[in-house]
Amino acid sequence: MHSVALAGAAYGCAWTAVAMVLLGIWRWRLLSWFVASSLSASPIAYLVLARALGLVLPDSSGWTAIGTWVLAISATIGIFYGARTLGHLANQTQLLTMQASASVAAAFPYLQLYGPAVRTIGHWGHGISSWVGMVEVAAGTAPARDVRIWARDIDGHYFADIGVLLPSAKRRFDIPVASPALAAQCPFSVMVETPADQFRVWLGIVWRQPDRSWEYNLIVAQRNANWDLANIVRDRTDPNFHPPAI
Repeated sequence: MHSVALAGAAYGCAWTAVAMVLLGIWRWRLLSWFVASSLSASPIAYLVLARALGLVLPDSSGWTAIGTWVLAISATIGIFYGARTLGHLANQTQLLTMQASASVAAAFPYLQLYGPAVRTIGHWGHGISSWVGMVEVAAGTAPARDVRIWARDIDGHYFADIGVLLPSAKRRFDIPVASPALAAQCPFSVMVETPADQFRVWLGIVWRQPDRSWEYNLIVAQRNANWDLANIVRDRTDPNFHPPAI
C-alpha cells in the first residue's frame, strides 16, 4: 500500500505538470519549482497519507530506498535544467559577441570619391598639373587615418597626403604630379604601367582602419578632352595591392 500511495503522489505531480504545459500556463521556473517541490514533499505526503489511511510505515531500509529514489529523480531534473541554463548562457554569449562584432564593424570608416574630379593646371605654380575633387567619409564612426590619394593618367602619377578624416567629413583634394621617388611607392599595381587607353584615369584612396590595417577604394574612369571624368566605376579591386610603407 505504501508503494501505491507514493506512486500516486508522484503520478499526480507529473500529470499536474503535463496539464500546465497543455494549458499554456506554465513557465520554466514555475514548472521546475513545482516538480522539485513536489518530489521533495512526496515523502511527507506519503507519511501523512499513511497515517490517515492506517498504512504500515516502511522500516529504515524502506525510507532509505524512498529517499534515494527522490534524490535520483531530483538530480536528473537538476541536470536537465542545468544543461538548459548553460544552453541559454551560450546563446546569450553568442548574441553579445555578434553585437560586439557588428559594433566594431560599424566603426570602421569607408571613403569614396565625392562628386566629379577634373585635372587642372596652375594650382601649384610653374604649370604643374593636378587632379582636383572631393573625398567623403561615407560610413563609419571612427576617424580614417593616414589618408592618401593616388591618381594615374597617361602623363604620370599624382599623390597627396590628406592625413585624418573625421566621420561624415568631406574634403577637397588637390593632388599634384608625384616625383619618381613617390611614384615608386604607389601601392596600386594597376597604376604601375601607363594606361593603354589614353583617356583612362585611375584614382585610389588609401587609409588606415582602427585596427591599423589598410583599406582602399579604387576608381577607374574615362576622361574627356577637357580632362573631366565621366563613366566612373567605383570599388574596383586591385589583386596585387600592397600596403603603403609607413
